Amino acid sequence: MKTSLSNQTKEKLQTLFGRGVRFKDTERLVYSHDMGVIPKQIQKMFNNVPDAVFQPKSQEQIVELMEFASDENIPVIPRGAGTAGFGGSVPTKGGIVVDLVRMNRILNIDVVNKTCKVEPGVIWAHVEEAVAEHNLALRLYPSSASSATVGGWAAQGGSGYGSYEFGRFRDNIAEVELLQPDNKVVKLSGDKLDMVYSLCGITGIILSVTFYLREKTAEKVYLASFDKLRNAVGFLNLLRENKITLWNVTFSTPGLTSLKQLASGHNILDESLYHITMVMPEGRVREYDTAIKELLAANGGNLLSSDKAKDEWNDKFYPMRFKKLGPTLIASEVVNPIKNIDKFINEIETRFKSKFALEGTMIGPDKMSVLGFMLSDERKLGFPLAYANSLDVIETSEKYDGEPYAIGMYFTEKAEKIFGKEKLNKIWEYKRSVDPNGIMNPGKIVPASIDKNSPTKLLGMAMKMANSSRRLVGLAGLLLTNAQGGSAKKSPLNDDVTRDTFNCALCGYCRDVCTVFGANPWESNSPRGKYFLMNQLIQGKIDMTEEVARVFSICATCKKCDRVCQVNSLNTFNWMQVRFDLKNMDKQKG
Repeated sequence: MKTSLSNQTKEKLQTLFGRGVRFKDTERLVYSHDMGVIPKQIQKMFNNVPDAVFQPKSQEQIVELMEFASDENIPVIPRGAGTAGFGGSVPTKGGIVVDLVRMNRILNIDVVNKTCKVEPGVIWAHVEEAVAEHNLALRLYPSSASSATVGGWAAQGGSGYGSYEFGRFRDNIAEVELLQPDNKVVKLSGDKLDMVYSLCGITGIILSVTFYLREKTAEKVYLASFDKLRNAVGFLNLLRENKITLWNVTFSTPGLTSLKQLASGHNILDESLYHITMVMPEGRVREYDTAIKELLAANGGNLLSSDKAKDEWNDKFYPMRFKKLGPTLIASEVVNPIKNIDKFINEIETRFKSKFALEGTMIGPDKMSVLGFMLSDERKLGFPLAYANSLDVIETSEKYDGEPYAIGMYFTEKAEKIFGKEKLNKIWEYKRSVDPNGIMNPGKIVPASIDKNSPTKLLGMAMKMANSSRRLVGLAGLLLTNAQGGSAKKSPLNDDVTRDTFNCALCGYCRDVCTVFGANPWESNSPRGKYFLMNQLIQGKIDMTEEVARVFSICATCKKCDRVCQVNSLNTFNWMQVRFDLKNMDKQKG
């Protein structure tokens, strides 16, 4: 892995930031991805390995870095926790990844106005704990709240638990403080949030986010089952028509229930049924309980026990437990109007049977964010082709007036449809005015038809070509993946370690509890970072060097990561086993 930074430039960065900047190959590599697995054919189209990684501790350091990068014309890529899968925090032409993990302070909790101001690297779960001490709660939060950051969600854009009542995160932001690439700090609110929200940092680095809270209250959870899709969707429509004010509504298909229960070993729900989970403050139960039960009866829905409802709701932060069955997930996420949601889901279920498992989270009463998972294996010949099935889901969504959940790197050609031509042009004009050299996260959001210098131009062309033949290509990928029995390359590591390496969901839950990462929060110190390096080692993409071996040797054996792992891997045991494997590899070389 070569770096385009000269020795002189590295020395300047080292002088400015000392241990806050790293150039090691291992560190650069673990910052070259997010949760998504990028097929090697796509990786060849851009440079996803950063030249350096910088961890600022203060706003002043970020200003210093921005001034340096602007003078040297070096790309800057802001990064939260890397928990999305759209490539928004992945480099496209090297540059400096700005890991905001140390910018994690809660700056202010305003009890009177019910707002909270935080630095960008604060994890959602930590905010919830902090505001609870003031009898407040988050209005909404992502399903990855155990690892996702506030700044990352603002930059990515999106919806989550609580969006039935409160909409998207943008609707709940009071103000974003942004450092533009021209080194001006601006405060954006109201309509001006369009110049930062969901733009993946192409207009600057988020310094703080102020967002609205709600009063903390006990919750009532309902879980209902339906034997027919049309009945489940009919019930959702009646909730809207009758103005039932719920806080959160989620939906799951039989395929999703089957995979989750197969992975967990707990068969609690009927795997032939569709399920809807509803949550609202207990204070509303008296007003809406009877109406909900009547609407269920009118649509053939059955109300399950409160224990089952609580179990389902309590498991909400572990949507990827079944990844170990893959061990790779091909994911696709879209947003569709509820009026067509039954047609969209029915078409996906008919085409893929149970191979694409779907779960939905309502965004207000009129739209649903649908996340789909397909099991695959990145080591096998058919994986790059099977990857095209995710595009099929998006194209099918668009057929029924839907759109991708986010743009990031992969869906820039759909930006005009998602933003609208007028808004996209305003975003581009603003970016050019504050970033004339295009150093801020190049290749994201803006299509190559507008950004003539986009480093993802080839990727956009490839996505168009894949769309044109996506169904044939996707089918071929499934057949090849199923036909190929084993890994394309023999693993040099223990079979159990190899299995858990590819099982890793890259969700980052382990980072927040890891003793080593907590003391020194570089990605290579986290269990997730170790698994990614082992993944690359097993596939022959990197060699076993002294630097790589040193990463595997750092572990406090506290087993905290084992307790939060989505796929229940024995991580601590694996690190011990890897050390043994490495010794054997050394002996064989000797």
